[in-house]
Amino acid sequence: MQISHGTLIGICAILLWSTLIGLMRIVSDGLGPLLGPASIYAVAFVITLICTGFPRLSSFPRSYLILGSILFVAYEILLSLSISFAENSRQAIEVAILNYLWPALVVIFSTFLNHQKIRIWIIIGICCSMYGICTVLGGEYDFNLDEILKNLSSNPLSYIFATVATFLWAIYCSVTAKISKGQTSITFFLLLIAIVLWSYGLTFNTYAVNFDLKTALALLCAGAAIGLGYAAWNKGMACGNVRVLAVLSYFIPILSTLVSSLMLNTPLSFTFWKGVLFVCLGSVFCLKSLKKS
Repeated sequence: MQISHGTLIGICAILLWSTLIGLMRIVSDGLGPLLGPASIYAVAFVITLICTGFPRLSSFPRSYLILGSILFVAYEILLSLSISFAENSRQAIEVAILNYLWPALVVIFSTFLNHQKIRIWIIIGICCSMYGICTVLGGEYDFNLDEILKNLSSNPLSYIFATVATFLWAIYCSVTAKISKGQTSITFFLLLIAIVLWSYGLTFNTYAVNFDLKTALALLCAGAAIGLGYAAWNKGMACGNVRVLAVLSYFIPILSTLVSSLMLNTPLSFTFWKGVLFVCLGSVFCLKSLKKS
């Protein structure tokens, strides 16, 4: 099967996003959990500005700019902080996996918004995703409630941030698709994120900063992964095979987990990988329910 250039560009976006968790963690280890994310989104804004320019905000629906800004900015901030405040590299990967519940949530929200029946594939998908998350959080003990609660209580802030971020992204995907009129203002959103994070970071930062070569390279790569990733994804959606890209994007958790474990030198058990696989299967089953709609 011949793959178009647009589809290849979209696939590049998926590959770029798969590096984000590891890169974010490396930058946060060097610059701290507040200034780390702030620096990443500042670099991402500059790169996106160079690639796509600054959008003419007057051309966007006001409802999209207001609601989209709130949801998108809050999502990115909470997700980045959940990774930054994780106690160790494994926990950073765990909270990132929580974020991949969003495909199942998008299907649920879309089903209710469009007044559709809840299909069996949605139920199967949700069950698979939740089993996968619980398996990941259970550590070496598979689906073990005591271990899950122990894990969550060890650092509730990161897990709460990641969970709330997941719901915000699902709401963003479900709501803004109807009010954006096919437009996107990612550059503007990234600017807002950078401003908020830098304002908060400069005001409350008490963490030591170690800006070495490793941190600098990770910072540049993380900013590029976000900025170029969004630019490539928009191009892929416009010129490539949307169905192929949508299916491939549902397997980002596997690729992201693999890349993160290698970058952070964090071996993961078979049980952990089984949980990640079930999260992906849950997304695929939910996608199948949409095809039947």
